[in-house]
Amino acid sequence: MKALILAAGFGTRLEKSLNEYEGPYKKELTAWVKGKPKGLVPVSGKPIVEHQLDQLVKAGVELKDIYVYTNQMFYPQYLNWAVTSGIPGRNIFNNGVSHNEERKEQVQDLLSAIEKIGYEKPLFVFASDTLVYDSNNRLLDLSSMAELYQQEGFSGVVAYYKERGASGHGVITVDEENQLTSFREKPLDVEAGLVNASVYLFSPSKLNQMKNSYTDLIRYKNPLQVVWDGFKIVGAAKRIDLGTIDDLLSANSLSSDL
Repeated sequence: MKALILAAGFGTRLEKSLNEYEGPYKKELTAWVKGKPKGLVPVSGKPIVEHQLDQLVKAGVELKDIYVYTNQMFYPQYLNWAVTSGIPGRNIFNNGVSHNEERKEQVQDLLSAIEKIGYEKPLFVFASDTLVYDSNNRLLDLSSMAELYQQEGFSGVVAYYKERGASGHGVITVDEENQLTSFREKPLDVEAGLVNASVYLFSPSKLNQMKNSYTDLIRYKNPLQVVWDGFKIVGAAKRIDLGTIDDLLSANSLSSDL
């Protein structure tokens, strides 16, 4: 198995909220965020991508098979992290984009990265600013997702239940065997439901389907809008998504009310 961390964003919203923050943790937050990609921002004492690395290794992915797709600005930082973490430097892809205004949609980044990695082996895919946890507040064990493919041939997606605000996410419906029956990106008519956590395992057949559906896929925000059939969910209790300083404070158990 292989794995890809999508890290081509510029973190402009996180930096904007840092500039607006005037609370008691300004010094710590500035050190954590200023000039850094979101994947290298610390949560519970270490960068997000280090937590993701732990999940991937536990699920059976070797370091030589882990890739990062990033931009011109943050390429040197990810390259340095990769080399010190045992990941080959050639596995860090630079898309050549230097400014947020020039960035591509994440689906296009995903397809470009897969073209470099290949279509022959199952591929875990993470967003670099996302962590998923189980009901005991531990990082979700993704071994079950690997077993889902190895034993049944299914692709997998991590999902969690939101009681409010599901319409701001990709909403998933499943049958009694947890196989997807539909996927809708940010449907306005849904308040509560299962939502996409942006952690996937694509089987080789799905990777090739995505390759053959390139024209359709680049019109959408999420690949599941086109290739949802044949996926099963792996349940998580919660997701951390670093969009703002409040998200970062919460992820590190720091109060935003002080």
